[in-house]
Amino acid sequence: MAGFGYLTSSQSLYIFPVTILQFLAIGILRPSLPLLIVEFFNGSYSQAGLIGGIADGVGALLSFSLTPMLGCASDIYGRRPLLFFSSIMVSLPAFALSLYPNYASLWWFFAADVFSKISSVAFILSYLADCTDPSERSAAYGHIQAVIYLSLTIGPLFSTYFSVHASFVFASLLMIINIVYVSLLLPESVNLHSKYLSSPTSSSCPPDMIITEKVERTRGLSICIPTTQIQS
Repeated sequence: MAGFGYLTSSQSLYIFPVTILQFLAIGILRPSLPLLIVEFFNGSYSQAGLIGGIADGVGALLSFSLTPMLGCASDIYGRRPLLFFSSIMVSLPAFALSLYPNYASLWWFFAADVFSKISSVAFILSYLADCTDPSERSAAYGHIQAVIYLSLTIGPLFSTYFSVHASFVFASLLMIINIVYVSLLLPESVNLHSKYLSSPTSSSCPPDMIITEKVERTRGLSICIPTTQIQS
């Protein structure tokens, strides 16, 4: 079938269970949260919105700050360790909510929700890019996006068959299965032996750009910072 050739010619299929498990669990969690949070704040929609907004804002800033560094780390150390790390981060809200009806779990949820913003989507797309030919990459991205939104659509349907607590536990179980899958079964997509950390030269860059490299030895990260060349 046109557009699906990459599924039989690479290991790209391995990333689809990761995507399905993560976003199906997120879809199961979300329907029960709004009323639960408002109930936790004694019916105060403004307070619930304020705390939820703060958690989302701090999480977004954390993601904005760390994602470029984590992306660089995945180029050096491989996709699987970073997918494992991000899978744990995404799972934290589900683990916190599994403690419900202990209402203290919602405070843990807000704290966990901050770190869950370190989304694995970037690493999923990087893994897919490693496994597909450039000519098929756009189709692969489209398919993985379709899987994400289909999982988010099906998740709430699952939640209608469970109580609030059971849905939280079921979502946690899916997250645990995903973490085990990533740690034991997901093959690495980056050939680390073919990665070279040499400084780029100006001959490989556009004429109006100078690429400078800063090596942070304490973390083993190589960060390339583009700066505009000043013409005399």
